[in-house]
Order: sequence, then structure tokens, then C-alpha cells
Amino acid sequence: MKIGSKYRAIKAAHSFYDLEGKKVVFEEERIEFKVLQKPEKVIVCDGDVEAIEPLPEHLRGNLWYCVFNFKAGLTHWFNSENYQITEL
Repeated sequence: MKIGSKYRAIKAAHSFYDLEGKKVVFEEERIEFKVLQKPEKVIVCDGDVEAIEPLPEHLRGNLWYCVFNFKAGLTHWFNSENYQITEL
């Protein structure tokens, strides 16, 4: 995906049975967003202490994107794995 471009991502509905035999169902998930430039630093919080640190290695990879979610009106991280993605 390209920085500045807008996309729709769809994750198909799916289900599985947990260890107790109960069926766990996930509805289809849709998100529309604009890809933003990844920041060089992020705020890291362990529950007690907040610190500013360089972007972690896993967020530098090709699965993670910094996005602006149009419906939520928020900027957040998006993991693109298991989504069907189309450009708007």
C-alpha cells in the first residue's frame, strides 16, 4: 500500500471452537482508511511508565501500517494480514 492512498480492507467472517467446545464467531470486518507515513518514534506504555522510543522492529515490517480510519476518525496501527485490500 502507498502512503497517502485510500483503501478498503475486508476480513471474512470466521469461527472456531475454543478449548471448552464453544463456538467463537467473528463477524465480517470492514475498514476504510488512508495510509500515513510511519512515525520514527512511538509512545510505549507498560501500564505504569510511558516513554518515547524508536519505532519497534515489528512495526517497520510490511504487514503493519499507520492509518487514519475514516469511520472512527482516529489514527491507529493496522495489521494487513488476513485482509482483502482494495484501493478506493
